[in-house]
Amino acid sequence: MASAQEHLDNIIKYREYYNRELSDIGFQAPTPKAGQKGGNYRRTALQTFADSLLPQRHELAKVDYLDIPYDAVKILEPQVLKACVVEYQNPNNVPLGELREITKVHPQSGHKMNIFVGRESFVKAMGRPGRRVTSFLFDRSALRG
Repeated sequence: MASAQEHLDNIIKYREYYNRELSDIGFQAPTPKAGQKGGNYRRTALQTFADSLLPQRHELAKVDYLDIPYDAVKILEPQVLKACVVEYQNPNNVPLGELREITKVHPQSGHKMNIFVGRESFVKAMGRPGRRVTSFLFDRSALRG
């Protein structure tokens, strides 16, 4: 039977792992609850990642991570983390007309960089909008001959 300190050490280890894996999209692992065990924290974290970062049509978003065996958590964990990074940066998963800001932090320098992802470029909206031509201005009597 593991002590409370051992559970906390495991949670800290997995939280650092999650933050490292999700650093490309600037997402932080959830804060553990008081008295939470390591396996429960991993299930809760995976459920949070799937609900927050994956599109609901994704196969890994449909899994109920709070209700699966611990052996399945070990297998699905790397798959979920990889899918979260890929799908969160995918412009097709951003609603039309919106931009998603992703803050990336360089591991060595700590330099922050903001990247915007969306289906359309924000530059498109800066152009002059097109207008429909209803008529041309010219002398109509010259056409009758």
